Amino acid sequence: MSRAPRQVHWLRLQVPAGSTVRDVLQSSDLRSQVPGLTLDALTQGQWAVGVWGRKERLGHVLRNLDRLEIVRPLTVDPKEARRMRYQTHLQRWPKGSQRIQNKKKAPPSGA
Repeated sequence: MSRAPRQVHWLRLQVPAGSTVRDVLQSSDLRSQVPGLTLDALTQGQWAVGVWGRKERLGHVLRNLDRLEIVRPLTVDPKEARRMRYQTHLQRWPKGSQRIQNKKKAPPSGA
């Protein structure tokens, strides 16, 4: 679960067999620990839940050792973020500049 960008919070819970994602969220204190995490916010798409990286619904029945993931919505389009990182890279290393100076070796004698 991410409380802020690039932060992950791990929590190990034991829940009864047959528990759903909704059951876990209602019975745990996660909602009090994370500002803005409510069942309404989840149903409205302000947050998303997944199990092992696959998006799931609140009614999904959890199995033994499932990893429940609660993620914030993206604030920047991933494509736009890559473009911005590339622009930063170009500012640091303008086109034509070399990071490492390549030294040419002298040709072998007798060639």
